[in-house]
Amino acid sequence: MTPNKPLLLANADSLVAAATRPHSIKAFAADRRVVRRILTDLRAMKVMALAILCVALTGCRDILWPAGRVCTGEYRMGLNVFVKDSISGAWAASGAMLMIRDGAYADSSTIPANRPDLDALPLFGAGERAGVYTITVRKPGFADWGQAGVRVTKDECHVNTRVLTAQLVRASAIGQ
Repeated sequence: MTPNKPLLLANADSLVAAATRPHSIKAFAADRRVVRRILTDLRAMKVMALAILCVALTGCRDILWPAGRVCTGEYRMGLNVFVKDSISGAWAASGAMLMIRDGAYADSSTIPANRPDLDALPLFGAGERAGVYTITVRKPGFADWGQAGVRVTKDECHVNTRVLTAQLVRASAIGQ
């Protein structure tokens, strides 16, 4: 086998050479090894070709799925509202309550009080529901925070989550 030839070509040359030599038991055993090696190489090439085809087809999902998207089964929230103390900048969700409204629709969520380990979590609402929301965040010791006209949109699969940060002002800072 010459070092410059690809493996399959080198094996093909060996097969031709084996076919032209005198037949003996040793030659027959060598021929079988060469044929087995060629078949193994062909199998490896088939696997590699299949892997390349799979990778190539993942980039062609518009051909395979004409809608252009494959929707997942997850349930997405329309609103995620993080809570921060406006003075210290620290996360402050523990003990906070989110209230949202869109016409007759209303939703709320809370994070248990006295759980500083949960302060960095968001309050959430409007699960898989598009709309224009009025949002209020309420927490003891702080003035209510609110925002109106928050639009949540939806694509063909899910809502497009809006992420907001409520900067809560301490009640003592505003004289309440």
